[in-house]
Amino acid sequence: MGVTEIALPELIDLLRNIVQSTQEAAMTFTERVELKMRIDALARRVGRSLRPAGTTRRLDREAMRSLLKIGGFQQHLARDVEMYLPAGATPPCDIMVLDNDLPVYHTTIADVLMRKSPTVKEMISIRNAVKILNDSAVRVRTQKETLQHIQAVCLDTLDLNVTQNDLDDQALDGRAALDGHDAELVMAVLRRFAELTGFSPPPQPIQPAQGCVFGQRRDKRFGPSVAYLGDANALRWIDLEIDLGDRSEVETYIQKLTSPHPTQPYGAAVFDRLVHQVRQHCAAPWRMR
Repeated sequence: MGVTEIALPELIDLLRNIVQSTQEAAMTFTERVELKMRIDALARRVGRSLRPAGTTRRLDREAMRSLLKIGGFQQHLARDVEMYLPAGATPPCDIMVLDNDLPVYHTTIADVLMRKSPTVKEMISIRNAVKILNDSAVRVRTQKETLQHIQAVCLDTLDLNVTQNDLDDQALDGRAALDGHDAELVMAVLRRFAELTGFSPPPQPIQPAQGCVFGQRRDKRFGPSVAYLGDANALRWIDLEIDLGDRSEVETYIQKLTSPHPTQPYGAAVFDRLVHQVRQHCAAPWRMR
């Protein structure tokens, strides 16, 4: 029986896919949710640091490098240019340059270097000078589009399926943390449920000094929501929708939040409500299975 020959780039791709599949299989559901939240947080950090051309800018390169590492991009350093290639790609391919514009060029490494950091010999060529001054022929995306693409690549590395067992395990962890008065763990579980439900935190002054609140938010409408008061170890579901622009409604909400006589459900039963909420509406890109 003959042995099938595999080219080196194909072999590298095969090994990388095997390693990635093994890593995904080894990740727990909690780790997958936490990594998804980290990817989104890093993307927000980079997004906040982007500025229009011609303005003073300072890209959050540390956050961008972290995203690129999660996405499996290959770093290539040459001259004074920091470039990143998709995992397993060989030029010509999409090549991202880590600078304030986050440009992506579909070309070769040598061509990117000539455009971004040309030598004197390269610059004296009229043909090269035209390329340096106008890169639209090979530039495929910049700034926000690049960030969105990198974030999507990172998310593609994750298994975004959710099962009933996954939800039951999260609820079990939450109940144990609540019984043990472990405020940090209770809030960590609630943050994961917020990710799965699409809940988000409200503005001040609704947020408690010690604890957290997450709820459904649509424009200025907020609720229903889940609230945890860490100092009192009190967890409650507030089945109320308010107008955040209405002071009286906000005050009513705060009264319910701090009332010593909460309505049902409260305590450990809130985790059952959160499980039900995810099953009724699992926030994209998560998928119930």
